[in-house]
Amino acid sequence: MAASLLFSSIPTEVWEDPYVLYYKRSKTDRTSSGFRLAWDRIFGSELQLQYSYRKIELDDELSGFFLGLSPAQRDLLDREGDHYKADILYRFFFGDKKHVIIPAITYFNYDLDGGAMSNDGVDFQLSYGYTQENFSFVVNGFIGYADYDKRNPIYGKTESDDHYGAGLIAFYPKPFGWQAPFFKKTSLYFKTDYLNSDANIDFYDTEIFTAGVGLLFRF
Repeated sequence: MAASLLFSSIPTEVWEDPYVLYYKRSKTDRTSSGFRLAWDRIFGSELQLQYSYRKIELDDELSGFFLGLSPAQRDLLDREGDHYKADILYRFFFGDKKHVIIPAITYFNYDLDGGAMSNDGVDFQLSYGYTQENFSFVVNGFIGYADYDKRNPIYGKTESDDHYGAGLIAFYPKPFGWQAPFFKKTSLYFKTDYLNSDANIDFYDTEIFTAGVGLLFRF
């Protein structure tokens, strides 16, 4: 059993009003806080259940203000609220546990203050991991969908989207023979992710690619 607190160490910047046209849009901070509960290796198996909750807050939420929408219409676009997520996964080891395949199913619910922004859906993910003394990596792919609660007041229809993506993270322990003092283990890691979300409202189509390197220290 495990429990942890979740919070935004560095706030994410988003637009105060994403629907501003022909003028420079202003940024605002988006923060979230909550908790995560996990039950791993249930009854001695490799089954894991996980549940998390986050409260999402924006310093200045002005969605739809530039377009002159009514207060009721702007309320439908409010991006603040609650985020719930539940995961179930199972690990299949083989090859003296050097290899692992992990199928997972995630249910998520964005219970936001704006009905046109509130949505829930399901993601299906499959991961493969390989571990040896000098190198390890995990590669995964996922596909899913989200359905929204109410009609969007700007575009006149209820949003839905299909999304998919893939990711890779690789670890190199004791990089170039170096080990940080006072830590049990030091690893150099490389991480990259790709996400594509295809919505029935073109404004919300999303494509993201990220890549980074860093150091991981374990006590």
